[in-house]
Amino acid sequence: MVQSANSARFGEPLTTRIERVSGAGGDGDKGHQSGPTGAELLGLGLAFAVAVLLPLALGIGLDGLLHSSPVGLLIGLLLGVTAAATTVFQRFKKYL
Repeated sequence: MVQSANSARFGEPLTTRIERVSGAGGDGDKGHQSGPTGAELLGLGLAFAVAVLLPLALGIGLDGLLHSSPVGLLIGLLLGVTAAATTVFQRFKKYL
């Protein structure tokens, strides 16, 4: 009969199991970060700005060509905010 990894650990003390799961008390969790680095945040700020401003500028340009003043602006703003929210979620879902 083959034992799973979890069933083999039932004999260890509760505090040892809690430390192992939480990553405390050792180097068993070397690759885990608690949050984004400064470079990741800087990159996010740039990506956020581009994701909002590019569709907004295209909407304003579309308004100039079609003479439909607030429509292109609002569509560009809606697309920009949606793109920015998607960018933030995809870049930082590993920290959630």
